[in-house]
Amino acid sequence: SAPKTWSHISSSQEPSITGIRPTKASHQALDESDAKPVTTMMLRNLPPAINVQRLIQELDRRGYEGQYDFCYVPRDISSGLGVGFAFVNFSCAEVASRFTEDWKGSRIFCQKTCEAHLNISPAKVQGLEGNMAKWKTPRLRRVRNKQIRPFVAGGLLGEVRRQDLPQLQ
Repeated sequence: SAPKTWSHISSSQEPSITGIRPTKASHQALDESDAKPVTTMMLRNLPPAINVQRLIQELDRRGYEGQYDFCYVPRDISSGLGVGFAFVNFSCAEVASRFTEDWKGSRIFCQKTCEAHLNISPAKVQGLEGNMAKWKTPRLRRVRNKQIRPFVAGGLLGEVRRQDLPQLQ
């Protein structure tokens, strides 16, 4: 039989909600019907201080520079702190799979050993176009603070561009 992809999971079983663990094959496989490759990953258990600039810095430092086109770290508007998760869209399913293998279960951003390991899983919304469509809503388009907006390669729709990011030590 054909390898399973995330398209076989009903919306009530969404991996980002229930914690269903993806397999390596699920990141690379394509359903012959209408599924797209898994390129957008959700990162969970991020410390609240992590912002889009810090995540991009770490992605680049660990060899992923130029291999992703969308990065979003949702933040609480009132406190300015991260809400503990992020989304990264990679150039292809193979890079997303390698990223998952490299980062899943790690403590890349942790200052203390008591902090939770990173959990990496396929995001509900996949691909640059899907993520951009989600960001284009009137409510989200009103956000002017570049610390809260997503990074999009090339600065499409006025989102944060690489040159907008402060140099981090």
